[in-house]
Amino acid sequence: MAKAGANTSRVREFIRQSLFPENLRHRLEAIVPEKGERLYKRYIELINDSRLGLLDKLGVDAGKFVEEFVEIVAGIEGVPIKPPIKSKVKATINAISSALKQKVEENESREKQIMLEVAYYSIYMLRNSRDAAHAKPTPISQWDARHIVETATWLLEEFLRIYGGLSRDVVENIFYPFSLPISILRVVEIIDGKLVPLVDKLESKDLVLLALISSESDCLAPKDIIKIIPEAKSGTIYPKLRELAKGNYIVKVGGRKGCYKITSKGRNFIYERIKSITS
Repeated sequence: MAKAGANTSRVREFIRQSLFPENLRHRLEAIVPEKGERLYKRYIELINDSRLGLLDKLGVDAGKFVEEFVEIVAGIEGVPIKPPIKSKVKATINAISSALKQKVEENESREKQIMLEVAYYSIYMLRNSRDAAHAKPTPISQWDARHIVETATWLLEEFLRIYGGLSRDVVENIFYPFSLPISILRVVEIIDGKLVPLVDKLESKDLVLLALISSESDCLAPKDIIKIIPEAKSGTIYPKLRELAKGNYIVKVGGRKGCYKITSKGRNFIYERIKSITS
């Protein structure tokens, strides 16, 4: 049993190092310096629970994620609460909603209210109806797990958009690695800032796109792309960048010394490539 636990721990750490860019943690900490990292870790726990099939634990961690999320929003909006928040989640959301109604910007206030209502009704009430959190006849299912993770992702995307003022493109780049299936771990790893291919089928074009997806920055200069890809040479990478840009898989920002961003077409392309390689 101890051996199985050790293996699970190693897989958790492997997944965290391979798939979770520090960019998300940095963005959350920029909004809530003392609590951003905690929220980041709560989110990672949900994804790891789901990928490792720890569904009962997912139910418990889902509740903790919502409690943390609501407490953070309350702090930002200046709504006082007395921890622990566990038994006062709905009351806290009601207090935040009342405070938001006093705000001048009606549309943004309503968006914040919707965000909190989704957190409560779509995650908190769901997990309260399952056996993992309370003595209920219905256990957490795989589709519950998928719903919880996808909803938590949406909540953080909205949080960064509303409170961080980030554009849609920036938010998409931050979260795109989380939408990739676990099969990506059989294709590539990220170790010490280097992209390490695990299969021979990856081409230079694939590696450039994976480098752009995996980076903390949403825009990389050619020299930085070359640094990320092991044994990459400028004579190979520069033509690939021009080829990808011509096909609208990436776009160059700035002039001669500008940087490259991946487009939705590029994301879809590499996603399908990963599926074809691992199937």
